[in-house]
Amino acid sequence: CVILGWIAANAYMQEIFAAHQSFPFLFITGRWRSGKSTIAEWIMNFFGIENAGKAISQTTPVAIQRLLAYYSCLPVHLDEYRNTKDIMTKNGYIRNVYNRQSSGKGVKDSDHGLRDAKVRGTLLLAGEETPKDGAVFSRCITIFISQQKRVKNHFQWFMQNRQKFSGHFLSLLKSKEKMTAEFF
Repeated sequence: CVILGWIAANAYMQEIFAAHQSFPFLFITGRWRSGKSTIAEWIMNFFGIENAGKAISQTTPVAIQRLLAYYSCLPVHLDEYRNTKDIMTKNGYIRNVYNRQSSGKGVKDSDHGLRDAKVRGTLLLAGEETPKDGAVFSRCITIFISQQKRVKNHFQWFMQNRQKFSGHFLSLLKSKEKMTAEFF
């Protein structure tokens, strides 16, 4: 239910940000082979995005920034979060995505020599370890996945129907104007 609520909230990201000056990340965590990456992929299917997960250790802050600028009100899925030095160096930028603070880059041929990429999306993070950085952790809605606590395995159903998920988000977007008051 929390995951579906976060998915629906993405349709109202601009309104939520205008009201609260922030928008939370979704963090899927659990042990090895618990289904974190698979669930994150299913979530991305709601937005019509397939094979979207990027390994955070192999993705530069510039690439993350560009992805967040390209996808307006859509999440960027970064997989395999760990508290290692190569990933923790990105925590400063990750913290700022929550309240849409972007980083700038000095350039020669621009007004005042600065280029700034807007943050228009949010993050969907997945990993075995939750962030040790308290500021990053406090910006996340954390979902713990456990293979042992599953009542029934619905894997086959999800795999067979995952391409239909985007239709639900599209219908939400189509009815957004008349549903905004009810959503809030």
